[in-house]
Amino acid sequence: MQFSVPGGDPEGLGSHPTTAVPFPRQLYGATQKLWLARSQHAQRVQQSQEEMAQRMPTGRVAELQQLLEGEQRAAWQLQEEAQEAHEKQLEATEEQVEEVEMTLKNMEVLLQEKFEKSTGSDLLLKELYVENAHLTKALQVTEEKQRGTEKKSRFLDGKVRTLSKLLSKIAEASLAV
Repeated sequence: MQFSVPGGDPEGLGSHPTTAVPFPRQLYGATQKLWLARSQHAQRVQQSQEEMAQRMPTGRVAELQQLLEGEQRAAWQLQEEAQEAHEKQLEATEEQVEEVEMTLKNMEVLLQEKFEKSTGSDLLLKELYVENAHLTKALQVTEEKQRGTEKKSRFLDGKVRTLSKLLSKIAEASLAV
């Protein structure tokens, strides 16, 4: 797994298999799918409007179109809010991972220096084990937060799909009237 860091090494966050995260690829793919779906939706709406203009009285078409536009605005707003929340969660998780990894690297250097200066006593070895345990726990907590963020992301993606389906049903229902 790789994480792309702007202006840096693609493995800039480390190569540990439990900490490297493929966020940008997934986000790019989801963004591409979203734009494709929006484009297709706009085409379907335009086709539907043209068909409705031929079948219905102008007043009724305008009324239905206003209703549809209102529903579309609400759906877009919800979708944008979900996307923003998802992006903020991802950014926060990435920052936490970076902080923990930096702390871990600093502690590793510090511990190495302590070890080299030390006579190798049992006390130092115990301190190393305790510090390592704390760092391992911090890493586990961060990974749990990351999994929670990914779960929320999947939940939000489900909401977006549900909203899209609902919007499609609303459009179909307005066309059927």
